[in-house]
Amino acid sequence: NSSYCGKQVVKTLSQRTHHCGPCGTVLDRDHNAALNILAICLNRVGHTQIHACGEFDLYQLDASLSGKLSR
Repeated sequence: NSSYCGKQVVKTLSQRTHHCGPCGTVLDRDHNAALNILAICLNRVGHTQIHACGEFDLYQLDASLSGKLSR
């Protein structure tokens, strides 16, 4: 499933890039899967929002985590 819009995207095991036609998301297949797992985990512990007054922005969270991991 697309980590951005949730649409199911069928791909073979040899396809390494996730490309979602409906929303245009293009990510490495493993990166997309990691974002999906992160979203599931956060929903299970009750953290569906990052900010007190705002939407849960998975890409903003991913960007902040990526910046911390790359340092």
